[in-house]
Amino acid sequence: MSGFQNQTTSPATTAPDPHKHVKYSLGMVLGVDDFDQEFAYLSNRDQWLARDTIGYGTVCGLKVAIETDERGPRVSVEPGVALNPRGQLLRVTPAQCAYLNDWLDAHREDLIRELGSPPADQVTLYVVLCYRECPTEPVPIPGEPCRDETEATVNSRLEDDFKLELRFSPPDQTEEAAVRDFVEWMSHIEISDGATSLSMEDFLAAIRDSAQLGSPPSPPSDFMYGSPPYGIVINNADACEYLRAAMRVWVTELRPLWRGAACDGSTPDEECVLLAQLDVPLVDGLASSVDSVIMNEEQRPYLVHLQMLQEWLLCGPKPIGGGSGLSPASTVIAETTYGQASSVGTLVNQYALADHTHGTPPSPALPPGAEPGDTVVSEMTFGQGSSPGTALQYSRVDHTHGTPLLQLPPSLEASNTVVSETTLGQMPNAGTALQYSRGDHTHGTPASQGSGDVVEHPAGLPRYFIVAAGIVRGDGTSQFPTYNDLIAQQTGSGLLNVTFGNYGDPDGKFLYIIKAMPVFNDMFTLPTITFLNFGNGINLRVTEQGQPIEDLKEMEFVIEVSQYDFVQPIQPMMAASRMATSAIADRPLVNLNTASVSELRTLPRIGPELANRIVAFRKKTRGGFKSLSDLTKVEGIGEEVLRVIEPFVTL
Repeated sequence: MSGFQNQTTSPATTAPDPHKHVKYSLGMVLGVDDFDQEFAYLSNRDQWLARDTIGYGTVCGLKVAIETDERGPRVSVEPGVALNPRGQLLRVTPAQCAYLNDWLDAHREDLIRELGSPPADQVTLYVVLCYRECPTEPVPIPGEPCRDETEATVNSRLEDDFKLELRFSPPDQTEEAAVRDFVEWMSHIEISDGATSLSMEDFLAAIRDSAQLGSPPSPPSDFMYGSPPYGIVINNADACEYLRAAMRVWVTELRPLWRGAACDGSTPDEECVLLAQLDVPLVDGLASSVDSVIMNEEQRPYLVHLQMLQEWLLCGPKPIGGGSGLSPASTVIAETTYGQASSVGTLVNQYALADHTHGTPPSPALPPGAEPGDTVVSEMTFGQGSSPGTALQYSRVDHTHGTPLLQLPPSLEASNTVVSETTLGQMPNAGTALQYSRGDHTHGTPASQGSGDVVEHPAGLPRYFIVAAGIVRGDGTSQFPTYNDLIAQQTGSGLLNVTFGNYGDPDGKFLYIIKAMPVFNDMFTLPTITFLNFGNGINLRVTEQGQPIEDLKEMEFVIEVSQYDFVQPIQPMMAASRMATSAIADRPLVNLNTASVSELRTLPRIGPELANRIVAFRKKTRGGFKSLSDLTKVEGIGEEVLRVIEPFVTL
């Protein structure tokens, strides 16, 4: 008698081929393998269609939020639907949540492996949604030898299910990153009505060169290297043809490189989709509060459904001139210096971007041995002949334009005096004398600039003014408000860095004068402050008996910073000032609020175009110019022009 029971042997089966379906024939007996094969084909076809023609990402819902209750911070995910890279539909219902500290405590060993021991003070986690099948609905099956009671039933259904996970690394999103990088690269290509299109061969070559075909992305997330080369411009009439060609290269050459699986119907390895990235600060390995957790969804893939795209295409923002609500703009930022950088502007409600600038070309090359010059030969008499000059400076310092012949009105004689101007705010007076220089006239004087004493600099010298002041500590704080946001911070042993609002290192046109002294401190009886250099601020050294003071954070300092310009040498400027004063006395002032275009053209540096702009601006503002500084609001007039014409104008 045998001690073994009879056994049945099932024929060996192979995994269903997702690219084959059952061909039914009359009389065919269908078995389990046939039904499995047919289901594998149909489900794979649906997934294949989704992953190759639609993409993947969040479709609807699945909002991620950080909440808290008595158990601490938790991550919640609302119900919703997504497609994963395999083309599988993921449905989450009802809402799900996970407590961060419970998860961190349960994964403490993983956390130590990831961050070291003790764990670092922050960990990055990823909220990931994955697909899984859930066997359900068991049914009895016939008994067979060598089976116990637990094998007497089998699940008759597989339910689509999901799993939400917190991970230390994100799922693979190669194709998502490649799509974003390709679109961003293409968005920099200029399409213009007046341009001549680059040749199609060069255009496609630029795409392939940026994609670095045959080599992995460098760095891994940079699939299209850099930006389109300078000079890629497409005429608007050719845009359709060129964009079609670009998309053809994407489909046939670039997408197969970065899709995550070959374009042969094979299944990508990744079956999960990213919902959010969490940056979690840790205290003793646990999250301290919900407010400290930072959630980032920038890398989350999502899909916009076709009806939304249809409505956006039909009724969304229109091109320029198509009723979009955009208004035209006709001005750009003034370009007043050589080498000015270009700027695309920031306005969004005017299609010409009124505040943009194209920049200016670099300063022209100078002849060998030439140097700048900023003066001309004095022109002090009527009828003086013109002279091109002989100096080697490129502005021909010694040249002269000459002066017009003197044309005296009949019966007039010269006069060399004016009415005395002895008080601030004295009104101008055209005078009544018959001499042609109106000996009894006056130009008036400027209004008083407030009461009290003022500090002035001699005529003809550059500006000198105080730019910052206050009492500050070496730790970047101050007990009292400072003038122009003055701050001081220790940068090393005995080193102090001083900055203020709008600080800029001296550029060869101005210099700072720093006055600094320590506030009395019992710890340091004889500290000495010396100037080191300029570099991202004013750098000072603080020592006591020749040794640097280690801790400056508790010390206080009284600091005043003055600035003076030195655009021109002092003596030439004083001489120019004397000549300008003489010239001013011989000509009437031009009233900016009443002068005609021809009168404005008599001003130095004001040509016909600037004169017309001044009149147009004056009419536009209606109230006219309130102060001379308002003149800089006219395009093409900067501080330099204003300083030149200031002695010749009035309001």
